[in-house]
Amino acid sequence: MKQDWYRQTTWNAEIESMFFTKLSRARKWNAPQYLRIQAGLLLYASSDYFPSALMLTNKLFDEYPYANLDVMFAHCDLADYYLKHGLYDKAREHYEIVNTYNNNHPNAKYNDSICEMGIAEIIIKQRKKDEYEYARRLLAEREKYYHIPFPFLTGEIKKWKSLVEQLEALQQS
Repeated sequence: MKQDWYRQTTWNAEIESMFFTKLSRARKWNAPQYLRIQAGLLLYASSDYFPSALMLTNKLFDEYPYANLDVMFAHCDLADYYLKHGLYDKAREHYEIVNTYNNNHPNAKYNDSICEMGIAEIIIKQRKKDEYEYARRLLAEREKYYHIPFPFLTGEIKKWKSLVEQLEALQQS
C-alpha cells in the first residue's frame, strides 16, 4: 500500500523538499492538517526529528492560526513530547493553551482529557503544593466521563486513577 506523502516516519533533505513541493500544491484548507500530521509523526518517531517537527509546527501556527482543530492538536503533540522528555514548563505551556481554548469555547473540546491530566501530572511531578487544588479540580472534571467503562478508555481511566491516588497521597503528606 502506498504511503501518504504527509505521513513520513523518517526525515531528510530530500523528503523535506518533496513534502514542501506537495504541500504547495495541496488545497489550502488541507495544508494545516498535513503539517500537523507530519509534525506529529516526526515527534513520535524519534527525538532526532524534533527540530524538523518544530519547524513544521511553527509553520502551522504562523500560517494557519485559524485552523483551530489542527493548531490545538499540534499544541497537544508538543506538550506530550515535552512531558515525555521531562521539559515540564514547556509541556505545561502548551497544555494550558489548549485548556484555555477549551474553557473559552465549550463546544470545541480538543484533547481536553489529555491536557487536563497532563497539567495535573506536571503539578504532581513538580510537587507544586500551591497548585494541588487546581490539579484536583482538573482531575475531578474528568471523573464525570469515566463512570461508563468504555474499553477504548481503559488506559486513560487507569492513568486518571493513578494521578488521583498520587495527588491524594501528596496532599496527605
